[in-house]
Amino acid sequence: MGRTGGFIDLRRAKRLAVATMAVLMMGGAGLRSAGADTFAPQGDDWKGAALDSSRWHFTVLGDAQQSPHSAEIKDGALKLVAGGSDIWGDNDNGVFLWQPANGDFQATLEVRSVKKIGGTTPIGIMVRSSTDVHSPELTLKAVPNGTHIHHRDEAGGDTGPGTGASGALPWGSGDGNGPPILLRLTRTGNTFVGARSDDGGKTWGTLHNADNLDKDTVEVAFPDDVLVGIATCAVFDPTSDEKPTTEAITGPFTLTQTASQTRPTDKGLIVLTAVNDKGEPAAGAYLVVKDKDGKEVGNTKIDNATVPTSNTGSFFLSPGTYTVEAGETDLTKASSPMSITVETAKVKDLNVLVGTAK
Repeated sequence: MGRTGGFIDLRRAKRLAVATMAVLMMGGAGLRSAGADTFAPQGDDWKGAALDSSRWHFTVLGDAQQSPHSAEIKDGALKLVAGGSDIWGDNDNGVFLWQPANGDFQATLEVRSVKKIGGTTPIGIMVRSSTDVHSPELTLKAVPNGTHIHHRDEAGGDTGPGTGASGALPWGSGDGNGPPILLRLTRTGNTFVGARSDDGGKTWGTLHNADNLDKDTVEVAFPDDVLVGIATCAVFDPTSDEKPTTEAITGPFTLTQTASQTRPTDKGLIVLTAVNDKGEPAAGAYLVVKDKDGKEVGNTKIDNATVPTSNTGSFFLSPGTYTVEAGETDLTKASSPMSITVETAKVKDLNVLVGTAK
C-alpha cells in the first residue's frame, strides 16, 4: 500500500527574505494582520501550577507509550519523563510537547539537565510535520555528548547526521547535569539555523566545532504549518528487556513568529490517536482521513519503514467536514467512520476507537 497524503503540503515553499518582527514572546499577545487567521506562537516560563492545555499538546510516540511518561510543571520548570528507544531511523519513539506554528519563527529553550541513559539521550527543540512516528522532523538537541541538529527529510526516510562524528561542542562534563544552556532554532523558509548560548543569552555561538560549522544550518522542505515544541527520549536497544526512562528539566521556552508580514494559515489541524476499548493507544493500528466525498486524503501507514504503522497522527487540512477511522489490520476490521469539522487555525484532538476483532 502506498502512502497517500499523510503530509499533504510537503513542498518547497517560495519565500521572500525576512526581517525580524517580534510577534510573541513568553506568552504575550501576538501581532497579526487584521482579519488574518494563524496559529499564534506562544512561549512559556512555566510559572503556573499546571501546563496550559490551551497552549500545549502532549504526544507519546511509538514504543515510549509502553513506559512511564509525563509532562509537568515543577518548581518553575518543565519536567519531562519519557522512555522511548530513540528519535532516529525511519520512526520516532519518545515524547513531544508541542503547539502548531505557521511560517517563519525563532524558538529558544533553556536546557537544564537530562538523565543520561546513553551519550545521546536528547532534550531539545523539535519541528515536525505531524505526530505520525514516520513524520519528517528536525531536532536541535543537547545530549550528554554535546549539542547537535539531526533531521529526517521525508516521511519514513532515514535520520542523520549522527552526533558522534558531527563535531558537536561538549556540554558540561558529559553527564547531562548541566550547566544550563540556551538552544535557539531559527526558521527562514526551508532553512533552519541552530545556535547555543552558555551565558544566558548574552552571546550566541555555534553548536559544532570550527571544522563542522556547516552542520549548524539545515535545509528541510517543511510546509508552512508545522508542529514546534520540546522532545526527549531515553535511547536504548529496543530488543532488550530493559526499558529505562529519562527525566529532562528545562527552563523557559520562547516562540516568536518572524516575518516582514504575517502569513495567515488556510488550514485547520486535527490530532488523532487510535485507541482500544480501554482508551489506551492501540499497538499496530493506523489512522485514515477521508474528505466529504469519501476520498482518502491522509493516513499513517507506510510500507518502507521499520515500523509500518503509527497509532498517532495529525493532519493540517482545509476547512470542511472529514471522516476519520482506524484502518483495517490483520487483527481488526476498519472502525466506523467518525465525522469531524476542520476550522481554520483551530486544533481538534480526537481518540479514534479501533475496529472490531476479526
